[in-house]
Amino acid sequence: DRYSLMMSFWVVPASIDEIPKSLLERDQWVCWRYELRDGDWTKAPFQTKGRLAKSNDPSTWATFDAAFAAAKLNAALGVGFMFAENGGLVGVDLDDCLDDHGRLKPWAVPIVERFGDTYLETSPSGSGVKIFCRGNRRHVGHCWVGIGVLTDDSTVGHA
Repeated sequence: DRYSLMMSFWVVPASIDEIPKSLLERDQWVCWRYELRDGDWTKAPFQTKGRLAKSNDPSTWATFDAAFAAAKLNAALGVGFMFAENGGLVGVDLDDCLDDHGRLKPWAVPIVERFGDTYLETSPSGSGVKIFCRGNRRHVGHCWVGIGVLTDDSTVGHA
């Protein structure tokens, strides 16, 4: 489940009540579903009415309530958060950082500890962690082995 510089960030909150109000209040939400593209499964963003959403077009995004309601109507859909240009938020995507028991692998511990005061979630695969934090893009973005830094024009997903 490698995202590198995705336009979306798909995550699984333990409970919707755990998603910070500051995220829920933003009209930066879409639905997502798995699609096979070029032989690989990917999470494609969709508008609440079923058309493809665009990572760089806020008019294709919705409120959390609208995206969640649409996702509830279709079990194949999840909910994703879109990072907006100059939105003041960035995401860190740690792929394959959880062991079979849901514990952080040793390499991921110092990274997660560094972001200890911010909101994190388990990825839809159950093997990764998504970290949301305040910040702005300085560069186009980077991807290290297993770590993606997501900035404006990116999305974060919820199941």
